[in-house]
Parts: sequence; C-alpha cells; structure tokens
Amino acid sequence: MRIASSGRTFYDDGYSDGEDDEKQGLDNALSFPKNKLYGRSKELKQLRELYDSLETAENQETTGQTGPPFVVVTGYPGSGKSSLIRNFARGLKQELKMDKANATPFFFVAGKYSSSNRRQDHPFSAIVQAFDALFRQIIRDNDPSELQGIRRSIQSVIGGEDLHALTPLIPGLAAFMERDGLNPQDDNTDEILGGASRDCAWNQVKYLFQSLLRAISSPETGRRIIFFLDNLDLADESSLDLLSIFVRDRSLRRIMIVCSIQSMPGSHHAAKDMLTELEDTTKQPQNGNKSIITKLDVGNLNLEDLNQFVGDTLELEPDKTMPLSKIIYNQTKGNMFFAVNFMQEMHRKNVLYFSVIAFMWEWNLEAAGELEAELSNDMLDVIAKRIKEEMPQRMQRALTIASYTRSVLSSTTLFSLMQKEDESLTQAEFDGMLEEAIKEGYFQRLYYRRRTKKKKDDDNDDNGDNGGGRIAHVRFAHGQIQQAAMTLIEHGSERDKMKRFIALHLKDLWNDNNKKQKPASAEDNWMLYTAADFLNSIPSEPEHYACLANLNLTCGEIALEIGAFKPASFYLRKGLRALEKTNKPWTSHYDLTLSLLRMNAKAELFLGNYELSSSLSLQILKHCKTVEEKKPTYLTMSLAKSDQGKYEESVQILMSALEIFTDFPKRFLTLHVVSEIRKVKKYFDSHTNDFFLLLPDMESPQMTSNMELLQVTAHRAFFLQNTVVFLLCSLRMIRLSIQYGIDGRTASALAGYAVYLSSMGDQNGAIRMGRLVRQLLERGGGPRKSGSRAIYMVTVWVETWTTPIETIMNSLHRSHKLGMEAGDLEIAFVVRMSLFRFVFHGGYPLDAVRKYGQEIVDEFALLKTESNRRVMEDFLLPIEYLFRKGNTVTWDALAMPEVDPTDKDKQFLLFYFTLTRLMIAVFFGNLQYAKELADQLADRQRDDSVHLNLLNRITFSSLVYSRLARKTKTQRKKNIARARRCAGRLRKLVYSKGTTPLFLLKLMDADILASTSDSLDEVQGHYDTAIASALDSGHIQFAALGSELAGEYFYNAAKEGLAEKYINDACALYKEWRAFAKVAHLVQQYPSILSLENQKSVEFTNLVGEVGMYQRRKSGDLDRLSTSIPTDVPFRTPELMAAEPSVNNDA
Repeated sequence: MRIASSGRTFYDDGYSDGEDDEKQGLDNALSFPKNKLYGRSKELKQLRELYDSLETAENQETTGQTGPPFVVVTGYPGSGKSSLIRNFARGLKQELKMDKANATPFFFVAGKYSSSNRRQDHPFSAIVQAFDALFRQIIRDNDPSELQGIRRSIQSVIGGEDLHALTPLIPGLAAFMERDGLNPQDDNTDEILGGASRDCAWNQVKYLFQSLLRAISSPETGRRIIFFLDNLDLADESSLDLLSIFVRDRSLRRIMIVCSIQSMPGSHHAAKDMLTELEDTTKQPQNGNKSIITKLDVGNLNLEDLNQFVGDTLELEPDKTMPLSKIIYNQTKGNMFFAVNFMQEMHRKNVLYFSVIAFMWEWNLEAAGELEAELSNDMLDVIAKRIKEEMPQRMQRALTIASYTRSVLSSTTLFSLMQKEDESLTQAEFDGMLEEAIKEGYFQRLYYRRRTKKKKDDDNDDNGDNGGGRIAHVRFAHGQIQQAAMTLIEHGSERDKMKRFIALHLKDLWNDNNKKQKPASAEDNWMLYTAADFLNSIPSEPEHYACLANLNLTCGEIALEIGAFKPASFYLRKGLRALEKTNKPWTSHYDLTLSLLRMNAKAELFLGNYELSSSLSLQILKHCKTVEEKKPTYLTMSLAKSDQGKYEESVQILMSALEIFTDFPKRFLTLHVVSEIRKVKKYFDSHTNDFFLLLPDMESPQMTSNMELLQVTAHRAFFLQNTVVFLLCSLRMIRLSIQYGIDGRTASALAGYAVYLSSMGDQNGAIRMGRLVRQLLERGGGPRKSGSRAIYMVTVWVETWTTPIETIMNSLHRSHKLGMEAGDLEIAFVVRMSLFRFVFHGGYPLDAVRKYGQEIVDEFALLKTESNRRVMEDFLLPIEYLFRKGNTVTWDALAMPEVDPTDKDKQFLLFYFTLTRLMIAVFFGNLQYAKELADQLADRQRDDSVHLNLLNRITFSSLVYSRLARKTKTQRKKNIARARRCAGRLRKLVYSKGTTPLFLLKLMDADILASTSDSLDEVQGHYDTAIASALDSGHIQFAALGSELAGEYFYNAAKEGLAEKYINDACALYKEWRAFAKVAHLVQQYPSILSLENQKSVEFTNLVGEVGMYQRRKSGDLDRLSTSIPTDVPFRTPELMAAEPSVNNDA
C-alpha cells in the first residue's frame, strides 16, 4: 500500500525539486503516481531533441543561428503544461546522477507570472523569480568549486558595480554576493537603476540581465540552463521585451528557453503579439523561412491515457478501471487537474473507497454516474465548494486572502494579513493551519526558514535555505486552486471590501519595509503594485484622491527606475486622473502634480508618444513656480526631439535652457569661444595636471545641474557637428570645474578640449588632456555615460595618431562596455561602429570581420535602431564585395540611397554612403565612378576631424586621381595636382599629429611618382617601401593594393616579369586577407599572369615571412570584441604597451 498523497504532486506547478510530502493521512487515502507523465511521449521527445541541439550549437559559429531554442507550450489550465517541463528537467537530472562523466550539468530555473484580478503581472516578476531561485539553488548546493567558477564568470562579464546594481532586483544575488564577502550596499546603485540615469534604465536592465544570463551559461561555468517562464500570457510588456531579446541573442548557445501559455477561447494578450512579431521577423529567407519558435500544444488526455493513469492510481489493471475512467473522462474531458479533483471528490463522497475486505480499491459505478450529473461542469465550483465544506473558517480565510495577493507568498506576509483581521490568531495556530493546507494539497512549501539559537522566534530570519523551522514561503499548488479560492467572495461590495483591506495593509507593510531598508527590496514592490491595482479598481472617497495619486506616483517611479515604461505610464496616468478629481490640483497639491506630470512626460517619451510627452511638458512649463523647476522638463523635451532624429531642434531647446539657467550667450558665439579658449589655455599653461586633480569635488547642486545641462548640449552638438556650440559648452564646463570643483562630467569636457587641441595641431596638448581625462576616470565618481563618451573622443580624435591599433581597440571596447552598462545606447552604438571600422582598417581577415559586423547589424536590428543599422550595413558593403566568392560588382546596385538634401540631421549618412562606395570603386577599378564620388567628398568639410574618415577619404581620393592621371590624358595635370594636395594634407597630419598613417602616405607618394616619373627603378623602390611599411604595420589590405597598383603600372609599361611578380604578390595577399572576390577579379583582369599553376606556386607564407605585427593579428582576437561576452582583457601585448608613446604629463 502506498502512502497517501493529496494529488498535488501530479498537477504541481512548483519548481522546487520536490521535497518529500509530509506523513500523509490514512492507508485508504488516494495516492497518485509521482513523477510520471501520461500521453506526453511525443512532447518529451521534442524537448529532448531541442536540448541535445545545445551541444551542437556550442561548437558552431553563430552565423546563421537565430538564438537559443525557444519552446512555447500551450494548453488549457490543468492540462499539465508545467508538469511536462518539470518532469523533463527531472529526467535530465536522473541521467546526470547516473552518468556524471558524460552528462552535461545544468540549472533548471523557473518563474511564474500570476494575476489576482489584474490584467497582467508586475514588471519582470517571473524573470526575477527565476534568477532569484537560481542563486538560492547555487547557495544551497554549496559546491565550492562551482561557486568560485560562477563568481569568476559573472565578475568577468559584469563587474562589481553592476552586480551591486542588480541586488535590489534579485535578492538571491545579494545573498550570493554576501557569501563572497561583498557588501551589496557598497556602491551607488542610483546611478545604475535610477537618479539622473533613469532615462537609460531600460537599456541598463536589458544589458545587465542579458550579461548575467551569458555569464552563468558561459563555458567557464560548465553549466547549461533551462529557463522556464510559466503563464507567459500574464506577463507584462517589459518582461516580454526582455524575453524577445533573449530568444534572438545568438550568443546564448547554452540556454533553452521554455514558456507556457494558457489557451483560453477568445483571449488576447501581449504575449501573443510578441510571438507573432517574433515569427514575422525570424521567418526570413536567410533563415530558411523557419521560425525560431517551437510550439507544443499540450491537450487533454485521451480515454486510454486517462485510464492508464486511473489504473496506476488504484493499482488495478486498465481493463478493470475502464468503466470508471469513462465516467471521469465524461466529467473532465481528460483534463488531468480536473480528473485528480474529480477522483478526490468521489473519494470524499465515498463513491470511490478502499475495501479492507478485498484489499483493493472499489467504487459504486451507479453512484459515480449520479455524482457526475450532480456536479457542475465547472471544476472551479467543485474545488470552491470542497473548501467551504471541509476547511475550517480560518483556513478558508487564509486561502482567500492569499488568492488576492500572488501565487508565491511569504508566510510572514500572510500571517500579518491574517492577524490584521483576527488579532487573536497566534503564530503556532497559523503554522499549524499552513501545514494542514499543505497536507490537503492547497498550498506547497517552497523552502524553510532556519531557526538559530540567537533568533528562535525572529519572523524576519529568512535565508531561503532548507532546514528546520517554520515555512518561509508557500505557493498555491495550482493556479486553478487560486482561482477557486478567489470565488469564495462574490463580486460586489464584499469583494471591494476585501481588496481595500488587502491594499491598505500591503501599503503599510511596504512603508514599514521601506523605512528599514532604503530603497525597499524589489522583492517587496509587488505589495505596492497590488495595493495600487486594487485601489484603482474600486470607488474612492474624495478625501482619498490625493493619497491614491501619490500611491500611483510611487509605483510609476519604481517602474521607471527598472525601465518598465508601459506599467510606469499606466500608474502615472491613473495618478493624474485621481488628482484631476480634486479641486485645482496645481493649487492644492502643487508638488504632487508637478512630480506626476514630470514623470508621466518622461514615461511617454520613452514609449515614443512624443506628442503626449510634449503636451505634458508644456503644462509643466506653464505652471512651474520657479525657473529651476523647469530644467528637467527642458532636458525631456530635448531628448524627445533627439529620439525623433530632430537634432537641430534638440540643440535649440537646450541652448534656450542654457540662456535661462546660465549666462550662456545668445549671439556672437564664436567670439565667446575665443575668449573661453584663452582663459582655459592660460590656466593649463600655469598649472600642472596634478594641481588640477587636487581640486575639490563640486558640491553646489545648482552648478552640478548646470554641468549636466551643458554636457547634454555639448554631446548633442558634437554628434550634430556643431563645433562652436560643442566647444563653448565644453570650455564652460572646464571653467565651472576650476571655479566650483571637479564634477563627474569634467572628464568629458576635457575630452572635448583635447579634440579641439588636436584639430588645431597641438597634439602634445591634446595628449596631455587625454591623459588627464583617464586620470579623472580612474578617480571615479562620475556618470558612466560621461566616461564612455570621454574615452571615445580621446581615443578616436587624439590617440589614434600615435597609438597602435590594438591599444585603440582595447580602449574603444572599454568605452562600449561603459556605455552599455550606463544604458547610453547612443554612444555605445557609435563606439561599436567605430570599433568595427578599426577592425576592418587594421587588416584582420575579412571572414572574421564580416562575422563581427553581422553581429552588430543583428544587434541593431534587435534593438530597432534603424539609422544605425542602415549605416552599419553600408559599412559592410566593401567587405561583402571583397569577400564573397564569385561575386561580381553590380554598379547599378551601388547607387546612392536617397537622403533628403535639406535634412541637415541626416547629411552624415551621405558621407558614409559615399565613402564606402569610393572604397569599392577603387578596389575594383571603376575609376570614373570613383572620381565622381571623390569629387563629392571634396566638397564636404564636415567629417575631416574623424581619424578614419579623414584617412580613407584622403587615401582613396588620392589613389583615384593618381591612377586617372596615368590612364587618361584628359585633365592629367589637374588630377596629379589633386593627388598631391591629398598627399600634402596627410603629410602635414603625419608630421603634426603622429606617424600611424605613415604607410598610407608612402603608398600615395609611390602612386603619384608612378604618374610623374620615367624612372622604373625609382617607382619600384617607392612601391616596395610602401608595401613593406603596410605589412610591417599589419595592414595587409594596403600591401595587397600597393602590389596590385605596382603590377598594374609595370603591366602597362610592358615589364611582364615585374608585373607578374607584383600581381602574384597581390593575389597571395588578397587571399590571406580573405578577399576572395577580389582575387577572382584579378584573375579575370590578368588571366595570363594568374593562371591556376601560377596561383598554386605563390603562397602567402613564402611571400610575407616573419612580418611582426600581422602575424599577431588573427581572427581569434575578434572573439574578444564579440557581443557575446564583453571582457576587460586588453588587446595590447607587453611589446605594444612598451611601444606606446611616452608623453610628459604636464608637457
């Protein structure tokens, strides 16, 4: 005889690994089979195939892979969706126990969305549950080697400050950190998930969760992850957005994501829209029109499978139980949850009983039929009726109160709610009641609270570990039980009374916790959300309108801080509506009205509702009492214009704000710039860097606010290339720092000044400012977005002229990481594109560069940054044409995309489109088209200060003009003059700024000499010098291009021997660069020279030999640049570090 079970194991929605049931009941109680599924072999096979595909994906390239396996399990409530996933994971764990040597260890983590009369659950609730459970599981396992491995992986990917930033969201992570001796309260988490950086909150949350998932599933941890989100149909939009990013992240190759959705006729939810959008965007030709979603429909059991279940439960042969099974099937239609409850109801009514005479289960078939007719078709009514008839009044009340909170509930919270209503309830009585509810199958225990000797009766001693003591958390054994418990109170005034009671008490509990811990843990925020939801859904008295508005404001602020903009907008709008019911809210509740409007304007801005955001902002400007209160609104309005691509208008709004809040001039800006330059130059001429670093920190809130406004204006003007405004703001920030103390934004101001000095030819001064920028950043204390932008400007505008490319890439990588961590996607994306361009320029193999560039395009597409994606795809054009085998250039396809010439904000697109096509035209010899493009670029002056823009523009334009001078007599002198002007400009830059582009100057000089000199030996000597210089600096593509140009020159001069040598060299170099289409182009152009036999005889290794820099540049380095796992491992070698320029700090 088996020990009795209340049946909860079978329809269990829990995620713990099944603690043993307590000693249960009498021998004649029903005992349902544990850990066994019926009728699900097909689904289990599909899940296993998808899980096994993780092993293959781990060893494959990410190209062509759309993301981790993503399974959506659908079915009616009670059909066994959760049981299917849990039993699948349990089977894998059994395999792991039996064959540890060959089976791959994994984590099974899960979270469940729930709804107590709400449209959807609170922001990120199930995702946070899953991560929280994961870290608690790691702590419980207490494997020292695994703990250390996971810590190392997480810290290498995310870093200490970001770990601390996540602890308010994931309490289990805080416990994990404390075990490692880290204090979650050490760092300034406001900068990460709130405060001034709140506009970047969603980007930060996305980046941190994504990085955390990557770290835990990295090969270093040796673990895979099965990530299960239950009841996705109740998920909030923010969770769905995050999930959408997870399932399209190609780097998550060791993760299997599974979600369950309840199939309800006529239901529509946000998850359905998200899945439809995923299918539409992933069914692309390049993906074979295959969706990334695997759908499993878990239907009810058929009669045969249900009969097998009944036979196993009663320990009888299936042919004997078939008559009973038919009655059960007619009542439940094969729904497992309802079948279990119907059998329990038959047992309760003594229709199904254990015969002590026959020692077997028996039943009254006629009575069973009568019971079927008697019971309602709605099994929720049956469950509710059983609760009413069998459970004591207090337990009924506990189930009812719990059903109106959430599916997982702290026993301390439930006891507090119960005691609020019944002060005579003791802790011992409450504990006994919980044990009884668990025994009856209504609740499940999740884990225990330990009792220590010091804190035997401490209700708050909750560490989430198994052990002796009271139950810490409980959850409903099934969502249908929760729904049934909710029906114990009928709709109307009684239900409203229950909602008000729970809402007010949860609000008080949250306030108490907030006083103890500032800010309150995200684990407690559900209380505030639930309170607001309930009070918003029931009528309120006029005297409570302001309190309700304030409650919604707090909910909206919390949602904004974690990037949940749709919930934030929902609560803030509710707060405004409540406040509008008061008499003259601007008069009676000025501060509350201002805060609600300000937060709502920000939320609508982030949702893309620009007109509504603008309308709310105008209301604020109209009613603000003080000028200072208007400042945040100007920033919001400016950001709205920027998000719409209206950068000119954005800068104008900011300049208007500066004129109001500071002494920013309205006109004659250039004269003010000259004056500011003199003052700043005079200061640094008379003070050392060390003296500047001794300046105190800025303490004036007003000056700090002005610095923020100046910085935002400077950055907007910088990307708009409004040099005067950018420089004036940067200089004003420096002078404010000198006068009032150093601010976190001072570094970006100094970076702006460094850019100016470099553009004016004062490279030593620029390098000095760059070093001061890095010293300030090492000092810390500033916003990360400022650090990201400062490093980017110093690296790209100053250091590129003197620093090896590996060091530049390492610096840009750091800038990108800081930008992503701060949620500043604007700068992070710009840095990513710059990093890609340096990789391409640096001569890395094209197959690796192409893969890296495609990762960036995919990331931009995922985050829906259309303009960045468009530019990035254009950056990839030369690589596509050079790399793809058998590709022929279709010049019509390279026609310039249409860009409105009157749209100043998009003129930079024209520059990049023109430059990429110029490169293709030069490599593939279409000189007339190349000349048209070079002439267009000659008319533009706005991108000259950007290092790679300038080098590529000068180099390829010069090569066009010098080659045309050799090929055509028309305008020969004019073309030579143009080529010499380009070379002269680069020569001046090399002498004034640095020698990193010296190899390009040598190539340009050689090609100009080929157009003007009759000395073949002299021309050959210059080409050889240029080729060797390019190879020595690692730029194999320019060595290949130089060899091709030399071969072309000698071929036209009828020097076949020299032509053959250089053309073969070019072919070998292009092959090594992986420019296979270019090799095919050379073969087509020189068929007699590049015969198949000649191609085989020329090998790159024989040609290049031991060329220092290039031999160290292999595609493996690019793995460190991948979006998969950012690291802080430097690219520079000790030799390169030693070769970095040494510039006097105070020179």
